[in-house]
Amino acid sequence: MISFCCGKELQLFGGETLGIDGSFFKADAHKDSIFTEYKRHQQLQQLEQKINAYQEQLALQDKAITRMG
Repeated sequence: MISFCCGKELQLFGGETLGIDGSFFKADAHKDSIFTEYKRHQQLQQLEQKINAYQEQLALQDKAITRMG
């Protein structure tokens, strides 16, 4: 039985426990939040550049550690 705050009751389930998530999701169709093929391509390029820079830093640190030890 499901009870609502307005006093109505519905017999939709056979006595099982039911959990209801109260999450609220807001739709966003603003121009900046829409991903076009061009924006996706740009983001992938930026991500690749960041990954390459990170890998270069790791390589430099590895060389420095190798020289020390």
